[in-house]
Formats: sequence, C-alpha cells, structure tokens
Amino acid sequence: MTSDLLKEGSFLKLKDQYLVDKFLIAGGFSDVYTGIRVKDSKKVIIKVLRNIDFDDHIQAENYWRRECAFIDIGSFFSPLTMKLLDSMADKRNFDHFKFILVTNFIEGPEFGIWYEKWIKNAPSGIEQITFLLNFVFIPLCEHLQFCSNHGLIHRDFSTTNFIMSTNKDNGQVYPVIIDWGAGRNFDPATLYDNPPYIEEMEGIGTQIYTPGFSSPEVMEGKPPVPQTDIYNFGSIMYFAFSGGKYRKNDILTTDYILNPREEVEDCPKLIANIVKRCTQYQPRDRYITFNELLEDLNEVYEQLSEETTSF
Repeated sequence: MTSDLLKEGSFLKLKDQYLVDKFLIAGGFSDVYTGIRVKDSKKVIIKVLRNIDFDDHIQAENYWRRECAFIDIGSFFSPLTMKLLDSMADKRNFDHFKFILVTNFIEGPEFGIWYEKWIKNAPSGIEQITFLLNFVFIPLCEHLQFCSNHGLIHRDFSTTNFIMSTNKDNGQVYPVIIDWGAGRNFDPATLYDNPPYIEEMEGIGTQIYTPGFSSPEVMEGKPPVPQTDIYNFGSIMYFAFSGGKYRKNDILTTDYILNPREEVEDCPKLIANIVKRCTQYQPRDRYITFNELLEDLNEVYEQLSEETTSF
C-alpha cells in the first residue's frame, strides 16, 4: 500500500524541517510516515489526516486538534511516552487542506504482534502472569489512570493501539499508548459519577471501534464514557491471559462479559475476576475509575508474587 499525501524523499517545513523518509501504514483516518528531523537527524513519525475520510474540513480539523491536544496532555505522564513534536494545519490550498502532526519515533511492535512472539518463549504459570502484570498491565493502567484523571477517553483502545518498546537504560519492555485520534474528552470533575445505563444514552451516529475489543456502548453508537476505556483494558487482559483469544460475538449482553478461565483453566480466579468486572455490559457495573482498577492489579500482583517466592 502507498500514499500520495506526502512524497517520500521530500522535505516538509513545519516549525522545524523534516525529510519524509517512507510511508509506513494507513491508519484509521490518516497516513503515517517515518521521517527525519533535519536539525538533529532525529527519527520521527509524521501523520497526515486523509480529508476524504471526513465530512468536511471542519470535522477533520477538530479531529486533528483533539489528537494533538491528547498526545500533548498524555506526554506529561512519563519521559517514555509519545510526545507531540510539531503540528500544522496547511490551508494554502482550499481543496487540499493538510492536517499534520509529528511525534517522536517509538521503537517496537504493537502489543498483539509482540505477544504472539513473546508467548512462544514466555515463562509458564504464575511467572508468566506476574510478568504481564508488572511490565504490561500495571504501567498501562497507570498511564490510563493519568489520562482519565485529566479528562481523556481513548475510546478505541486495543492490542494495536499500544506499542511494546524497550528501555535502553535497563533493557525492560514497557507499553506506550498511541493513536489518540478517536478520543473524546470529559469533565474530570465528573470522574466518580455513576454513568447512565446504555439504553438511556443518546446515539451519536459514528462508530469508531476495533472488533473483539470495543465496548458495547461504542458498538451501539452511543457516546464513550470513562468506563469505555476500562472495558477495552479488560478485553486486552482477556486476550493476554486467555492465550490470545478475543470476543467473537456481540449479540447478547452476556457476550461482552469475558472470562479467561473459560480458555485457560489455570488462569487464577483473581485475574479472571478483574477481567469480568472490567468487561461488564453496563459501564456502571465495571470499575468506575482506573484508580480502583490499579489498586486491584497491584494487590493481585503482590499476592501472586508471594506465591512464586514461597516455593
């Protein structure tokens, strides 16, 4: 697949100048390239929205502004997160507006790809579970906790929307959340409020989701709520602790409630209970906040770690 939004080998002038290296991938609403920042030869990611995927320029610009803002806010969580380096709305040609953003280049595969390779040589039993908790799900939950506390909802969080990178200082893997384009914001002062029942929510018409991971409210065209990301988080936990399975059906309300013990009998009940609570059909029946979820993840990790050191 190729793209004609930017030409490979061309130079792009925003606040800084960039060499467009090569087309990388067509995302949901944008084309993604690797690039080089000329002043310091730093490798970057250049993302250009595809206008044809939006109703008009205003919708495209709102999408671009929101993604830029969300990346910028999320970057304050840690020096290892994705950073917004540059951005520009090129409106010189009315028929061909370009909405562009540049981020730091994150080295590593998407979680789903990483998991398939890792699981083949992963430790077995409790050691496998504690590794996933310690290096994937607890740090991931901490980042989502930070974002949610600042009023951000990712909405389309799945195994393709975070990367497993490696810390060059200690060699440990860590997750990096990407692709905030489908995100929504909310008033963080309402974070602890009980969400409405799905049937009481007004439809918004647009559906942005990843099959097998998305929450029922988003699948039904309802607005995302803070607990939407908690559902997505639980569906990724189900994937990891069930040996790579994901939800196949979404017809009945019970289809959405996921239990990794149905696929892997020796998955601890403590893990299964967290996954089931995350993936309840009604948002109000899930963890209300990532703060609560993080407490349980840390408690389960400590309990399981004690089991591995007691033998």
